Amino acid sequence: IGLFVYAVDLIKVMAMGFSDWKYLEGMSHTFAKLAYTLWAARRLSLFKRQLICNGLGTTPERMGRQQILDRLGDAVLLALVGVCVIDILSVDLGITGLSVVAFGG
Repeated sequence: IGLFVYAVDLIKVMAMGFSDWKYLEGMSHTFAKLAYTLWAARRLSLFKRQLICNGLGTTPERMGRQQILDRLGDAVLLALVGVCVIDILSVDLGITGLSVVAFGG
């Protein structure tokens, strides 16, 4: 992940002389936040699955009904990561989107 962040920084440095590329101003910082957020979400998902397997005494290959609990946890995690990504990207949601986010959090 660090190498990808470094590569984005290099692209930004190479584009510094171009006046048309002013939108790259915060790109490396935003990319780093996104990359580490998505990496952390993936690690949390794997950790959650391991906790479910250890707690219920099964293996990841033979989860069966426990997979429902795992998928529900993934859905909650996906919703949280989605809100974080929207916040990182500073997406303008409008009044409807803001009310949904305000209701959820």
